[in-house]
Amino acid sequence: MLLQILGYFWVLCGIYIILKPKALLRKIQKKGVRKLRKILLIVGITLAWVLISSGIKHSGVLSIILLITGVIAIIKSMMILHGKTSEKLIDWSLKLSPNMLRLGGLIYIIIGLIFIYRE
Repeated sequence: MLLQILGYFWVLCGIYIILKPKALLRKIQKKGVRKLRKILLIVGITLAWVLISSGIKHSGVLSIILLITGVIAIIKSMMILHGKTSEKLIDWSLKLSPNMLRLGGLIYIIIGLIFIYRE
């Protein structure tokens, strides 16, 4: 249930990114690096949580790969929180064209739909 709510949230975020990429860039510029680091941490941990829960529900080699990927994602998101990597990611995202942001929004929608119809 919680994962479906999260999926709907991701779909809505993807739709917003597709419809208003320039407004998103302005919001990124206004927010502080500290707030954006927290957002990156939340996104990383959420994806890791989904990978780990998917790996636990299924059996086989793919589930082991999902579990390992989830653990690595959690460790990596913790490293992003304290490193210079988050500032580089924010600078890189500010240089993206609106069409590339729309592509990212499409990826958000796809991930959200996977969350919704995962069962």
